[in-house]
Amino acid sequence: MWLVWLLGASNHMFSVIKHNIQTQAKRAALGLSGVVLLTVGIGFLTAAAWMTLAMLADNRIAALILGAAYFGLGLIFLAVSKSTTVGHSHSAPPPPAPQSDPIAGMTAAFVQGLNAGISARHRRAAKHDT
Repeated sequence: MWLVWLLGASNHMFSVIKHNIQTQAKRAALGLSGVVLLTVGIGFLTAAAWMTLAMLADNRIAALILGAAYFGLGLIFLAVSKSTTVGHSHSAPPPPAPQSDPIAGMTAAFVQGLNAGISARHRRAAKHDT
């Protein structure tokens, strides 16, 4: 009987894992598609900006303006990425500080256990007296 329950639980677990993998795969595919479309779009926008600037000024001025714009955007993105955390990162709590003296820790644990035993004895004695 427990084998049937175990197999049923494992099938449910595997279906949940399969669903999570499918969901993550869809998200990754959509994200990758978005990146490809953004790359194509930035290429066309760059070409259009080049043509417009080349009409208004020299090709060297157009290259200088577009290079400075991309360089500035890159610096801004780097500064933002360094100053904030991206996503939901949950860090583990720091481990407890190690005891500087192991004998002090053992003594404190012994005294705590001794006090717990004394209070249990008093409760038991009070319960039997009533």
